[in-house]
Amino acid sequence: MIIEALFLAKDLEGTAKKSIVLIDVLRTSATLATMLKSGARNVIVASRPEEARAHRDRLGECLLCGESGGRRLPDFDYGNSPSDYARLDLAGKQIVFTSSNGAKAMAQLVGEGRRLFIGSYPNAAAVVRAALADAERRSADIAIVGSGGDMGTRYGIEDCHCAGFLVDLLFQQMTGQPNWAEVGQAGDLHHIGEKWALQDSAFMALQLYRSLGLDFDRIVQRSVDGQNLRTLGLDVDFPDCLVVDSTDVVPEVTVSPEGYLLVNPDGSLSDRARSLPPCGEPTG
Repeated sequence: MIIEALFLAKDLEGTAKKSIVLIDVLRTSATLATMLKSGARNVIVASRPEEARAHRDRLGECLLCGESGGRRLPDFDYGNSPSDYARLDLAGKQIVFTSSNGAKAMAQLVGEGRRLFIGSYPNAAAVVRAALADAERRSADIAIVGSGGDMGTRYGIEDCHCAGFLVDLLFQQMTGQPNWAEVGQAGDLHHIGEKWALQDSAFMALQLYRSLGLDFDRIVQRSVDGQNLRTLGLDVDFPDCLVVDSTDVVPEVTVSPEGYLLVNPDGSLSDRARSLPPCGEPTG
């Protein structure tokens, strides 16, 4: 079984069974985990704002949330700032959410034979446990995928670095060893035990993480996406996106029978999610 790190969703190919961790450091990964931690019943994901509005019209009472180009849209209830949702009581609430990069990547990555988890620094240990347990159970490969920027067309150093961090945590959980470099690999750094092998992409991401450590000032705040958020006055979101292991919530993306992209903890579906109106634009 293999571990790969892909820096854009469009790079994932093939039909092999996959346990996928999608990363959107700035800011969708943290936002979705916070929504669920704050009690949201379901989050329905739309890849475009107009699709989100159409979902809202079908569903009736719900919160319309997210952003385009980093900014909350004027008719949306909330944006893509995890700190907003940390202050809200979302118990029982249904949310429709869209974002420029993460939401589009989810729509590209769901599929038969795949389980799709959402992860980043705040739920790093928990999402790695979930992905590894699923991969071991199903004899599936693991793919760690970045959302990137510019509508999923440009690599983001923050997502690439986080992918390397998660590869390192996978190694630790597989071996019980605290440090990759301290374990003898018999000259073959691409293999972990008898079952797992790193693709070059995962090894490259690991080396990026190992070279920079968790120096978020260098990695994230100086990235293109970090600078864009700073320009928009949204760098206040950085702390919520960058704290390591602040939650054990693992959002999972599934597709409802009606065609909606649903985000719930561990793929669970609420009663309300099981009786959604037909989706006019099936996804996945």
